[in-house]
Amino acid sequence: MKRTSREWKQKKAEFVKGKICAWCGSSGSLCVHTPGVSSPAEIRSEIYHLAYARFKEVYRQR
Repeated sequence: MKRTSREWKQKKAEFVKGKICAWCGSSGSLCVHTPGVSSPAEIRSEIYHLAYARFKEVYRQR
C-alpha cells in the first residue's frame, strides 16, 4: 500500500488517534514508523561512525 493512497492516510489517522510522541509528548504531526527500518538520520550516523573508525585505523598505521 502506497503511503500516498487514501487508504493509507485513513489507516494512519485511525492508528495515531489519541497517541503522543514518545520523545516529546506532542500529539501533532505524528509519523508511523516500520520497526526495524532505519531512518535516514540513523543511516547517516552509522556511515559517519564507520568512516571515522576506518580513518582512525589508517591514521594509526602511519
